[in-house]
Amino acid sequence: MSNTINTLPLVSDASRRNFLKLTGAIGAAAAFTATLSACGGPASTTTGAANNTAAVNKDLTIEAGISYALSTGFDPMTSSGATPQAANLHVFEGLVELHPATREPYNALAASDPRRSTTPRTR
Repeated sequence: MSNTINTLPLVSDASRRNFLKLTGAIGAAAAFTATLSACGGPASTTTGAANNTAAVNKDLTIEAGISYALSTGFDPMTSSGATPQAANLHVFEGLVELHPATREPYNALAASDPRRSTTPRTR
């Protein structure tokens, strides 16, 4: 039996190229099998007890939910939820932003960096 395995063309010449050919063939077979199973019809049941007893939605409306509450509101100073933060980032653009990779500040809407006044303030 070991002689039979060693005489297979992809096994006798073990290389990266043959490994990639073999995994490609297996992947293509899996994709083909998944495509065929997706084209099949629904599974039929022989028992009548497994029927769906949910109410039928005659208005054809879809109800969607969110996985966390929006209890923090949309105030940019106090919001802590992901949805209000995302909405605020799309609505409000800062004068100065942080680069996502380097975390260095850069001017987003600001024309230039603020200059320090050399004259003393009077009260």
